[in-house]
Amino acid sequence: MGKENANKSNSDLPEELFGPFLKNVDFEEELEKLKIVERIIELRLKAGLSRKDLGLRIGENENFVEQLETKKLLVFDVSLLIRIAYALNCRLEINFRHPEEFKKR
Repeated sequence: MGKENANKSNSDLPEELFGPFLKNVDFEEELEKLKIVERIIELRLKAGLSRKDLGLRIGENENFVEQLETKKLLVFDVSLLIRIAYALNCRLEINFRHPEEFKKR
């Protein structure tokens, strides 16, 4: 558990980093994927589930969850995210925000 908590969440970085100021779309996409992975890890640990437990709940094996959490597998679709959310007793929300909304914060 110590190693999994050692990584600092990307959400601790300034909001501007994830906003419209990014010029490299690929970089922004990877950052969003990393934020998703960090949230999955956080919720799995909070639920007291092992990687094997989560794998069983989403119809995958422990190795799949390990690859996802260690960022070796950064290709996932909405159906996988829905299965993970359900397994973690959460609801998946996808939100699009216009750059003007960043200024309101």
